[in-house]
Amino acid sequence: MQIQRDIFRKMLAVIVSLLLPMLLLLFYSNQTGIAVVEKEIKASSVHKLSFLLSQLDAQIYQLNANMLTLVRDVEAQKYATRFTEDPYDRSRLRAELENKLLLLSITSPWTNRIALYAPMLDIVVSSDGKSGFDKSEREEDKPTSWSFKGEPAQPSTWAFVRRMTDSRPKTGDIRNASLAVETTFSGLSLRSMLDQYKAGSSGNPFIWLPEEEIVIGNRHSLPEQAREVAEKLEAVFPDRSGSVVQTLTEGGKVLSTFLYSEALQGYLIDYVPLNESLAPIARQRGLFYLVSALMLVTAALSALLLYRHVRVPIRRLVEGVQHIRLGHYGARIHDRASSEFTFLYNRFNQMAEQIQELIERVYEERIRTKDARVKQLQSQINPHFLYNCFSHIIHMAEMGNAEGVAAMSHNLSDYYRYTTRADKPDATLAEELALVVNYLEIQKIRLPRLDYRIDVPERARSLPFPRLLLQPLVENAVVHGIEPFSRPGFVSVSGEIRPGELALYIADSGPGMSGEELRSLASDLDGPRSEDSGYGMYNVHQRLQLVYGAAAGLSFDRLPEGGFRIEMRIPYSGETEERPNDPCDDR
Repeated sequence: MQIQRDIFRKMLAVIVSLLLPMLLLLFYSNQTGIAVVEKEIKASSVHKLSFLLSQLDAQIYQLNANMLTLVRDVEAQKYATRFTEDPYDRSRLRAELENKLLLLSITSPWTNRIALYAPMLDIVVSSDGKSGFDKSEREEDKPTSWSFKGEPAQPSTWAFVRRMTDSRPKTGDIRNASLAVETTFSGLSLRSMLDQYKAGSSGNPFIWLPEEEIVIGNRHSLPEQAREVAEKLEAVFPDRSGSVVQTLTEGGKVLSTFLYSEALQGYLIDYVPLNESLAPIARQRGLFYLVSALMLVTAALSALLLYRHVRVPIRRLVEGVQHIRLGHYGARIHDRASSEFTFLYNRFNQMAEQIQELIERVYEERIRTKDARVKQLQSQINPHFLYNCFSHIIHMAEMGNAEGVAAMSHNLSDYYRYTTRADKPDATLAEELALVVNYLEIQKIRLPRLDYRIDVPERARSLPFPRLLLQPLVENAVVHGIEPFSRPGFVSVSGEIRPGELALYIADSGPGMSGEELRSLASDLDGPRSEDSGYGMYNVHQRLQLVYGAAAGLSFDRLPEGGFRIEMRIPYSGETEERPNDPCDDR
């Protein structure tokens, strides 16, 4: 399945490699366009607000110029310094000053009042004929700025005042000057200007005076909302101008633009709902999302078609090959669709059918060969043991040992009863151990110095076990480890269940074998049997591997205290496991 996944991943990688640069390019173009549009919108907002501020500064500049003209006016200086004591001349001069103040006042579109104060005469001349003038007030520290006057809760009383003198008194008391001019304009004039600006745009302009915390807005503005905008802008007020996006409590997101006015000591602010100011950006972003979605849908459809018409057929082929690899030679691929893969399916089915026929023929031939070989090995084992038994019975009969002959004949009878029971082809380890006891009892009659011990766990005795596997090994121990020597000998058969296998050990107290002899004996088991080698261990090893596979077999070692030991390994995975069918059982 790895090949299938690799092919599909490569195809998807090709699609992604084609789609990703397009999306990245589109994303970059969209972001660049949005940045340009947003920059232009902010610049336009600042430009329009700058134009409004320039109009406001122009009006204030005109008022300042009028004040400067009056401070330097010769007639005003004459009147303030008692240039003449003639009442008629003074009355005429006062009338001329009032007319001049009125003309200067009406030249400004703002509602304003201009007043002259002559400290030496303690006389006030104004454009409206009133004598109001706060003589006790000090001149402002910043002579170019205007001071706010009025009640914060009463917009009709709001006004901006500025005074100018012909000389700056050292004491700061305006009454110490020779001439003072005071101009006052109404805050309603600023509101009228904001109304005009509001009529030509979608913004909400207002003036924010930070020191007094006063909002001068247009007639349609919401004071609380404007105050919230101004308070949130205080973080960026160190910048004298700018444009930022804000989120209001009830108004949503707005684009706020602000400029600082030196004359009013405040900020001119305009805020516009973001959905209105950034409408072009929203349209461009929506178009980008639409195009991206279409491209993703196209990619998804391409991947789906690729999956259905390429990946699924390849997966069927791979699954078919996996079935063949696992030995399921009857696997076939059926597909009603007509495509290039149909030809591959047909060829695969033909190949699988040919492999199945070939494997069945080879398997049947191997089974027949295996059965013939195992039966040949079995026929070699039985005569070998029978020859030894008859030879010993004859020997005991010649010696007149009738009791030994009877005992040996009885054990030999039990042995053949075990090997010739056709009604019970399978055996257990317990039955095989009983056969070993019969053999050892026969040998003990012949060799009184022989002793033996059987130590196999009860858990292992009930396991299935091939017939006549232990007896040849025990016979080898007796013949080569005990019989050639006159000293007492000992044979043991023990076993244990280890993880994944059953181990049986056949040991004798003979002289054992050298390391070189042990290696030579082990190598002889896996090769062809030589003419001068015996049948016993070679036949047992071959039967174990025929029945259980390469994991089973025999191994040899020398005991520390002397002697020779054979280890028999049989794969085992559980107490209820059944052994594979031994072809020698079909006799």
